[in-house]
Amino acid sequence: MIGAATGIGRAAAVQFVDNGADIVIADINLPAAEETIASLARSGRHASAVTCDVRDEASVRDAVSTAASQMGGIDTLVFFAGLQKLGHAEQFAAADWDAVFDVNARGTFLATKYAVPFIRRAGGGSVITTSSLAGLRGAPGMTGYAAAKGAVIAYTVAL
Repeated sequence: MIGAATGIGRAAAVQFVDNGADIVIADINLPAAEETIASLARSGRHASAVTCDVRDEASVRDAVSTAASQMGGIDTLVFFAGLQKLGHAEQFAAADWDAVFDVNARGTFLATKYAVPFIRRAGGGSVITTSSLAGLRGAPGMTGYAAAKGAVIAYTVAL
């Protein structure tokens, strides 16, 4: 589970474990990921945390490899990492556009690039990505975020 240290990702991690899943949380915020893992200790399921910066290909590759090693493979990838910066096109800095796409769209690509081979070796499984209604409809002031989440939707369908 990438990006599951806090927020919706954390809530999903709790639900996965409560329903019998073993998980590895890969997140840029390792202390928060470890806190989430500690809260799951009562479950008796395998739950561990690794550092992962989805903007860095080597970090994603290493996190996925570590998760596969710890779990004996991967049958499910859940991608929650996200970044939202607001602004209209004429106000939006190119660096902010790049940052939003790096985390949301490129991060999704990198996670699947490295996890899908493990999922195939497991005989199949699931890839779960997260997007937003903004990715379907757009919204005023959400130019970069809506475009990046739209890219996530199209990419996921293309998988």
